[in-house]
Amino acid sequence: MPFDADTLFNYLTDEITQIVQTSNYYRVLVMVIGRPGSGKSTVAEYLERKLNQLYESKPRTTVFSPEYCQIPSRSLLPENDRTRDLPMDLRSVQLEVESDIDNPDFEPLIYKGTRTVNVIGRGLLSTQIVTSLEEESKSRIPVFAQRISMDGFHLPRSVLEKTRDPDFMFQRRGFPASFDSGLVLNLVQQLTASCKGTELTLEGQKMNREGLFMFDSIDLPSISIPDFDHKLKDPTPGGSVILPTTRVIILEGNYLMLEEGKWAEIPEIVACNCDIIHVWKIRSKDLAAIRERTARRHVDAGISPTIDKGRERYDSNDKINGDLVDSHSMDKYVEMFIEN
Repeated sequence: MPFDADTLFNYLTDEITQIVQTSNYYRVLVMVIGRPGSGKSTVAEYLERKLNQLYESKPRTTVFSPEYCQIPSRSLLPENDRTRDLPMDLRSVQLEVESDIDNPDFEPLIYKGTRTVNVIGRGLLSTQIVTSLEEESKSRIPVFAQRISMDGFHLPRSVLEKTRDPDFMFQRRGFPASFDSGLVLNLVQQLTASCKGTELTLEGQKMNREGLFMFDSIDLPSISIPDFDHKLKDPTPGGSVILPTTRVIILEGNYLMLEEGKWAEIPEIVACNCDIIHVWKIRSKDLAAIRERTARRHVDAGISPTIDKGRERYDSNDKINGDLVDSHSMDKYVEMFIEN
């Protein structure tokens, strides 16, 4: 389908609305993938805003009741022999992480606290599952839809400096190995479990078909994840919190369907959960326009001092990454292609 702003955005909003209303689950996950500069963030940000406006224009909130939704367990990560008690001194955790800092397939460490499960990846990036929701829920405004960017899973600059070839890592920052793919995979596992654990009863499915609604409360944990600060050029811990009541999660990123390394496990999750995970890919025909858009973005973010330097960075990094996304993503699991 063509990328025509108003028509496209309205169509995509209607698609997600239909997905939600025909789903047998309270929560659904939409992944938006594509090469750098293709418009992923623009699409995801619009959908987040439009869906929340749509919900707010015709609100229908319902106090959670087992009559509408079955929650089998609050745990999103089953305990196994790798789950540990969270230590008081995180120095030992840091040493363990740094000993394997050059491994792009690093397995996140899982620590269980009193009221949290902490999943710690390379460079001490982490997500946190919060099982005590009272104070967290009071401090956040519930939203119907929420956009999550993969940018928060960039390896911090302090980590890149400790790698075997820091010059190369800084030059190619944004390529697959400069993200914590294990932590992204773990987040997808958490989100999938949170969707799968919200099966609607027959009464809930009936209510779902009648219009958009959001429970006032639901017995799920909240999930805290890192954001990316473009001024600092680094991830910021705990920048976003997904509350239990949120119904639509829009996860956008370049490599979510990449067929290599830890990334390749994400398409496997999609294949087994196509009723709750929907993948849309933006395909780009005008690469010259994308080059200019990405170069300008590098200048605006302070990464490149001039537009010419921004173009050089695109040619030596972003274009290579984009070609990888276009040629090595698992397109057979893509539900919709959006032509840009």
